[in-house]
Amino acid sequence: MALIDKVGIGLVPSGYKDSELYSAIPNNADADFDFTRASNATRVNSKGIIETVGNNIPRLNHDFDSDGNVEFQPYLLLEPSRTNELTYSEDLDQWTSAGGGSITTGATTSPKGTNDGFKLETDGSNNFGRIEQTVSLSSGNNVVFSVFVKKSGSDDVFTFRVEGTGLGTEGTGLKVVYDFTFSTETLTKQPGATATSTFVENYGNDWYRIGMEVANTTVTKALFYPSFGSTDLGEVFIWGAQLEEGTFKTTYIETGASTVTRSSETCGDASSDLVFSRASSATRVNSQGLIETVGVDVLRLNFTVDSNDVVSSVGQQLIESAAT
Repeated sequence: MALIDKVGIGLVPSGYKDSELYSAIPNNADADFDFTRASNATRVNSKGIIETVGNNIPRLNHDFDSDGNVEFQPYLLLEPSRTNELTYSEDLDQWTSAGGGSITTGATTSPKGTNDGFKLETDGSNNFGRIEQTVSLSSGNNVVFSVFVKKSGSDDVFTFRVEGTGLGTEGTGLKVVYDFTFSTETLTKQPGATATSTFVENYGNDWYRIGMEVANTTVTKALFYPSFGSTDLGEVFIWGAQLEEGTFKTTYIETGASTVTRSSETCGDASSDLVFSRASSATRVNSQGLIETVGVDVLRLNFTVDSNDVVSSVGQQLIESAAT
């Protein structure tokens, strides 16, 4: 008997509509899944463009490979609720310019595929030309600080920084500062406290999403520098700033004049003929490669991680017998 003949429910993320995700097996409504999310959210579509989808629309997301090429097979995104604590995430001309830093609007095509990428420049009058935004986070939770950057001109290094008190793995830092080098696609720590973790993701068209997770007592400011510690006339393309509380990054959340929260997502079997139940919480590996706990009666779409720490692009439903 072929494996496909043994499958009771086969979910291959492909077809969907408002509040519903279609299963491939059986090919009828019996195994379709209910989906909920009480807010807009973003995804990467098959063309590698970040786009916004509305309430209760499932997100079939495409990843990029290490060379910035869009991967063919999408996967279903199921993320927890997160808030982008930075306002004007795409309107960086609304941030405060300091030390000779300045912003030019409409300077390049952004990861959204529209001409709304910004150029951050410094005029060389100060060693620390920048833009910055004051924030107020004092929960003590970890935060993830991220931004999209693209090389402009000959400048090869971009610097981003978060300030506060009790920051970093040391628990005493006033600042956490990292350089991103475009030519090597690497992050390097500057003097200051140490991030818990960092990441670099190639988003194609020479854009990178870079970020750091910071142990936080109080965060007071986020800062970007095109030429840190130098009077060179530095420049960099920049877009999509995000500061979220949590121990791992999530997808980009656009903000305007106020912070924005993306609601949590749930996906479960809608059929009364194919009933799924579990009387306890359980764990799974999510699409980010992280172990998370799901609640009672919530279906577990589990992803695998290979020996190179690469997460599978397709999740499989976990159904296990009782164990103690």
